[in-house]
Amino acid sequence: MARHPPHPRRIERLALGCALALAATVPLQAAELMLRGSLSGASVVSATESPATGEVAAVLEDDNDLRIDLVYAGLATNATGAHLYVGKANENGTRVAPLAIAAGTTEGRLRGAVVRLTPEVAARVRAGQGYVQVVSLEQPGGVIRAQLAPQGATLSAPVAATPAVAASATNAASTPAASGTATGSTTVTPTNPVNDDDRDGDDD
Repeated sequence: MARHPPHPRRIERLALGCALALAATVPLQAAELMLRGSLSGASVVSATESPATGEVAAVLEDDNDLRIDLVYAGLATNATGAHLYVGKANENGTRVAPLAIAAGTTEGRLRGAVVRLTPEVAARVRAGQGYVQVVSLEQPGGVIRAQLAPQGATLSAPVAATPAVAASATNAASTPAASGTATGSTTVTPTNPVNDDDRDGDDD
């Protein structure tokens, strides 16, 4: 008995099934994502009465490098540091990496900092669970904070493409300028993150 050729629709269904099976075995590569947040005392958990303001702009690359710019002004006492955290907006999260802001000033700017994230941390940042917090002499547990919210696509990236030289997490990316501007890179793969739920003030 002669065999009839497969029906065209059956061939289409088989091809579609094979394509779906193949797609399921190939991980999707995350695209570049822009994030922004406004620094304020009201965003700190628990909120502070600091009048200081500022902004953070970041780009999360598809290789999980996070490039960060930030600016702040109006602190009542000198800043002593800043850190990147992962955590929801209503909680004190886990410290990921220091950011080399210019300490000893009530205002400052950081350009082109780079933090290398693990895939797990990058996934949380992509989900809006990353934030930056600045600490000061008066508020060592956090004086102003910005939750990094994912942004829609635009024609230009918010972070200046400043060449950065990688540095260890224990060293400043570069010597802070007298004007309160710092530039450089902090390359960090967080392996032993610090939980700041108790906000013991140890943010040196």
